Amino acid sequence: MFSRRDRLFLVKKDYHEIILHVLKKITDKTGQKIELINKQTNLNKTIISTNLDEIASTALSNYLNNTNIKIKPKDKNIIRPLYFCSSHELSEYARIKNIKIKKKRQDMITMLLEQFEKRYPGTI
Repeated sequence: MFSRRDRLFLVKKDYHEIILHVLKKITDKTGQKIELINKQTNLNKTIISTNLDEIASTALSNYLNNTNIKIKPKDKNIIRPLYFCSSHELSEYARIKNIKIKKKRQDMITMLLEQFEKRYPGTI
C-alpha cells in the first residue's frame, strides 16, 4: 500500500479519524514511520476515506440524474482503505475503539439506500 519513503496526504472527510487510528496501529506494530503532510504539494500518495455507502450513493445519484459516469483507471497513488466498509461497520468500529467521528449530514440518496438496506438486509 505504501512504503517508508512515501509522503501521504489524508483527505479529511467522514471517518478520516478511523484511518488515523489504523495508521497509528500500523506504525506502533511495525515501527515504520509514516509521514502525513498537510498540503497537497510534494506528496506521493493520497488517502481518501470514501466508504462503500458513499460510493453506492454517488453511483445511484449519477444514475438517477442521468449523469455520464466515467470510470477512471486504477491510480496507484490514491489509497481508499475504507472502500469495502459500510458506514454502519465504521460507526461500530469507532464505537468499540472509542474513536470520535464527525458524521456528515445525509443526503436524500443516502437515506433512501439506508431504508432499502433495512427493508432488504444484505442487498447493499
